[in-house]
Amino acid sequence: MTSIFISYRRDDAGGHAGRLSDRLVARLGADRVFMDVSDIRPGENFEQAIQRTLAKCDHVLAVIGPRWLSSLTERQSTGEDFVRSEIAAALLRGATVIPVLVGGAGMPAKSTLPPDMAALARCQAVVIEDRSFDEDAARLVNFLAGTQPAIAPRPASPRSHRTPLLALTAAAVALMGLWWLWPSPATNSQPTPSPTAEPVAAEPNLDGEWVAELQKPGRRPFRIRMTLARSGAQVIGSVTYPTGDAAIVDGQYADGQLTFQTSHVPQFANEPATIRVQGRVEGDEIRITTADTDGVATGVARRATAPRRGSLLDAGPSTQPATSPQDGPVTRPRRQQRPPLDAPDQSP
Repeated sequence: MTSIFISYRRDDAGGHAGRLSDRLVARLGADRVFMDVSDIRPGENFEQAIQRTLAKCDHVLAVIGPRWLSSLTERQSTGEDFVRSEIAAALLRGATVIPVLVGGAGMPAKSTLPPDMAALARCQAVVIEDRSFDEDAARLVNFLAGTQPAIAPRPASPRSHRTPLLALTAAAVALMGLWWLWPSPATNSQPTPSPTAEPVAAEPNLDGEWVAELQKPGRRPFRIRMTLARSGAQVIGSVTYPTGDAAIVDGQYADGQLTFQTSHVPQFANEPATIRVQGRVEGDEIRITTADTDGVATGVARRATAPRRGSLLDAGPSTQPATSPQDGPVTRPRRQQRPPLDAPDQSP
């Protein structure tokens, strides 16, 4: 069973890697896609953590953006480059490494790579362009799922189609001549009614507010509130988490699948938290899966309902007078205010 590790630089291709991860998780499942080494045990060597994670994966996607090579060069002097360690370890253990070129980046030449990464230059790259991201990413996902090649085959030249096309045309003309000359029996058969087209299922309406109750394994459940607005395949909106609000980025909807990601700085934190969300729309529910560096949460989102009048969620008491069916408007007795504790005694 295919397992995939995504290697990327946050400041170079973090958005592209996140969108690609969403599509892989939706197709293969969250347990078969690894985007960050998030299970490092306290005190464990990072190199050992990489080896342990890569041992689970037989494919490694090296997402390369416009700043990938310059960052590699800058970090060679410090010796602290997690991306270099990931790719070098994958090449050493013989995993299939696929360079994924995004943002208009080109394939690095062998002369620009350090010795432990030189073999990367001989790996067949896949290009994902921004203008055709969905099609290019779908082709790569299908390849990793084992359904088609990652590189689209070149269309055959028009010359190669000429002979079969002429033969088919001649055969069609001959069949039409035979049909015209063949005597047809006189029958009073009724015309065959045209088949009734099956009704097309209506697209779900995502617009509005949704409340999802989610839970990570071994953790307490929590709720998020999503405000969604869809236009074609694009989805915009915002999400309210227990730790703060965030705008939806790269929101997409296709074939019942909702994907987007958010980024916000949680309360009492200094670094932003990126959360990737994917959902399967099923009637009036959305099966939600979220993934961040702290793990994966799952749950169900349902449409938010407005609070009923008189509930604790109301803004305040009603200012309308109470009414009685028999007597008309009834004035509510005003509650007598208590004097403050330090007021002087005014009793006779």
